[in-house]
Amino acid sequence: QELREQIAVLQRQINMMSEYLGAVCDEVLQLQARVQELEQQLAAMSHTTDNGSNGSTSN
Repeated sequence: QELREQIAVLQRQINMMSEYLGAVCDEVLQLQARVQELEQQLAAMSHTTDNGSNGSTSN
């Protein structure tokens, strides 16, 4: 009986952690999309105004 209670507690913790990790993953994906968006803007800007001062582009 005591083991069952411990198992139930652990399963609740696992569920909570899973939900938390899912939320974190969603935020990470949103941030990655935002970064790609900004990188595209930066690339477009560097194409239009290319003064050669800092022409290092990294993919």
